Amino acid sequence: MNERLNWLLAVILGGVFLLPMAFDALLGIALLVLLIRCSELHAPVRRVLRDPLYLCASVLLLYLSASVFWSANISPRSVVQLWLRMLFVMVFVLGLAVAHQQTSLTLLRACRAVAISALLCAVMSIVLFCIYPPVDGRLEGLFRLENPGRIGRMLAVALLFAIVLFQLDSGRWRFWGALSFVVCSVALIFTG
Repeated sequence: MNERLNWLLAVILGGVFLLPMAFDALLGIALLVLLIRCSELHAPVRRVLRDPLYLCASVLLLYLSASVFWSANISPRSVVQLWLRMLFVMVFVLGLAVAHQQTSLTLLRACRAVAISALLCAVMSIVLFCIYPPVDGRLEGLFRLENPGRIGRMLAVALLFAIVLFQLDSGRWRFWGALSFVVCSVALIFTG
């Protein structure tokens, strides 16, 4: 069970770079169902749900999601997307916290998934940047990372995962961590 949970978390983390919004939200909901269905995980889930840090983060996310209602000219589609993202983040953090209590491989798998996914996203974005240069001359990403600001923030986070992968992992994964760091750094520079 723990193996499936760890792999699902890794896919969700990597999917942030490579999947459109709706797919990773569905994966997040699948993760929630998996957590609820597994009786051996009830105690860890309850511990995380009662943790003050998780509760504070949840309240902050709920506030940020509720703030959309006093934004001017907001469409119902935007509201649904925002609330799906909020649910996805809350479920993902819950799943990551529960998985981290279960096994020590979670961190390395998460780092691998983010580093490799960010590497693929950065390579595809750089190729598209060279073939179809944007009007403003700044690199744009794929799907939800379609503007320079978003992909820049995500690449900055990916750099941290690549560094952890390079430092903690060994063999071929160390190489992929270093390659991810270099390519994501180049892409980050291209975002302006």
